[in-house]
Amino acid sequence: MYKDVIGILGGMGSYATLGFFSRLLESFPAQKEWDRPHIIIDNFCTMPSRVRAILYEENTEALLQMMSASIEMMSQCYRENGGELHIILACNTAHRFLPQLQSMFPNISFINIIQACAMEIEKAGCREVLILASEGTIDSKIYDEYLTKTKIVYPYDEMKKIRFFIEAVKQQHEIDEKNLLEFHEFLESFPQTNIVLGCTELPVLYNQMSKKYPICSHVIYDPLSAAITQLEKTIQ
Repeated sequence: MYKDVIGILGGMGSYATLGFFSRLLESFPAQKEWDRPHIIIDNFCTMPSRVRAILYEENTEALLQMMSASIEMMSQCYRENGGELHIILACNTAHRFLPQLQSMFPNISFINIIQACAMEIEKAGCREVLILASEGTIDSKIYDEYLTKTKIVYPYDEMKKIRFFIEAVKQQHEIDEKNLLEFHEFLESFPQTNIVLGCTELPVLYNQMSKKYPICSHVIYDPLSAAITQLEKTIQ
């Protein structure tokens, strides 16, 4: 039985949180349900936009207050039993505010999905990586902080398409056949071998797409998968 608890600050967006929870369950197989870790999910979908907070400094203070309130709530739900509480922000863009949250909660363990992904990329010896992400993630350069040995390419000219795919997941659970084919063709159009799905909506779309249209010419990196790998090694 696990002593540690996983806390997911989610709702950014909700289907990305749902997909992450499903993958967490699959990563901790068990004969009995009580053999899995205790997981607390706050699907806080009413928080202000992280992208607008970065681009326009809009509702930044309110956003930080809501994120900290969520973490405080999860820490209160967690009852000390000899383990730790591990918080994951289920949103790449939200990691722009992770340093502030860490300073507010110095005794809580945070799993940094961007750092975990960067470690996998540099361990693989990638010289160049393409990052598909929201405007806020790209503008804040949060990947640059960790990918110090790898050339980063941001597809600035493709932001309209990236935003379309992100919103397709945020607004509906079932992605239609046209969207899946478009996303497949979009990924295959890049000359870069290594691609990071740098928004937590994109793995939802990718996982559905890959069942029908496997990607053969690229290596795909998913920050949430990297975080799960780190959790598997960390959770006690």
